[in-house]
Amino acid sequence: MVDAVNNFKPHVVFVGMTAPKQEKWAYQNKERLDTNIIASIGAVFDFYAGTVKRAPKWMQHSLPIVSTFEGGIRDIVDDGETGFLVPQKDVAALSEKLEYLILNGELRQQIGIAGRVKYEKEYTLNTFEIRIKEILNKILSK
Repeated sequence: MVDAVNNFKPHVVFVGMTAPKQEKWAYQNKERLDTNIIASIGAVFDFYAGTVKRAPKWMQHSLPIVSTFEGGIRDIVDDGETGFLVPQKDVAALSEKLEYLILNGELRQQIGIAGRVKYEKEYTLNTFEIRIKEILNKILSK
């Protein structure tokens, strides 16, 4: 694959494989790639094409979330603000946070609204397009 990429003589290589696979691949191949920039972008092109949603449905619909620290979720959920994060396989912690949300309706609403605000600020198509343009302009100005 590296030879195929190098044959194009790219200035920028976008790697979209999912985390952490894309970062590992980029790190393992950085010395062999003949490029100026390697950018791990995950599902950016899927988001742009509309084949993958940009943010979880719970966030788009102002719902609170309790999740684990897996994958990119820790970049989406602000623990205690837009949801709660608990250690993987920690049934007691999961139960505690769920019960806390069940018993605190006002908090459920606040966390759901905070998630929606974050969605509108960081995950809409308009925001995505602005960020991509900024990144590409920065790359092209070098």
